[in-house]
Amino acid sequence: MGEADDSKLIDLAVVLKSWSERNKNKGPAYQKLSERIEKLIKRIYENAEKIKEFTKQLHELSQEVIEIEKEPVKYGLSSEEFLLMSFLHEKLGVDKQTAKKYVLELKEELKDKMFDGWTTRESAKAEVEQSVRLFLLVKLAEMNLEPSELEKKLDSIHKEFFELLVENFDEGWK
Repeated sequence: MGEADDSKLIDLAVVLKSWSERNKNKGPAYQKLSERIEKLIKRIYENAEKIKEFTKQLHELSQEVIEIEKEPVKYGLSSEEFLLMSFLHEKLGVDKQTAKKYVLELKEELKDKMFDGWTTRESAKAEVEQSVRLFLLVKLAEMNLEPSELEKKLDSIHKEFFELLVENFDEGWK
């Protein structure tokens, strides 16, 4: 809430409090409504600091949202490609520039295999999944992992990565 919203809230509270004071003696229905208004206004004032802190936190989160929305542009990637880059950065433990390089390499390799509607054809999906698995195997092998660790990591990463492709690139890789 900004200052304008705070002002509207205060104006509304003043109007309702004034109405309440004028009308609370007009009968049980008015009295009940007046009591509810007064309780709510009291709660607002009692929680003013909490409301301010909540507003501050929402503002900070909105700034983070703005910053994260700028990230793909900063790397020259689409939001879908940035998602893949972030996944590789996190799961492979490589820096973001290396992860970006991997995404662009994979794009070059897969763009002809990932046509509009590729996710509806089992043969196309199988071909893309095989290419992804091989690509990740090569990248993991470059990390000099023990064979059992490499296989375990490959199994977990490749399925997740492939699902990201299916969910985000069903119209192909442009």
